[in-house]
Amino acid sequence: MMIKASTLIEVVVALVIIMLVFAASTMLYVRLMNSKPDKRYRLQKELLALATEIKKGGNIEDELYKEENGIAIFQSCEPYATDSTLLHLKLEAVEGEEVIAIHEELFIKSKR
Repeated sequence: MMIKASTLIEVVVALVIIMLVFAASTMLYVRLMNSKPDKRYRLQKELLALATEIKKGGNIEDELYKEENGIAIFQSCEPYATDSTLLHLKLEAVEGEEVIAIHEELFIKSKR
């Protein structure tokens, strides 16, 4: 029984194409898994942690936090417009003139 040469060539070409697609997708997957989180994402997590600290500690004064690499974090806390028992906390991470990350949150004013 003999097989046509064109059939063998088609199979080899199909296998090469499958291997190339598999190699490209593997490289893409490895790059995505090894990539580091974006600076904005890291700052967003830090602002969330800082907001949790502020709510626990009760420091509701406007303040400026300095951070490394020229990034400053501004805190502003003011009563919410429609309900005086709520406070509006706003944290902004600023690098130079550009606002990189913002975290805003409402929380109930503690009775201290």
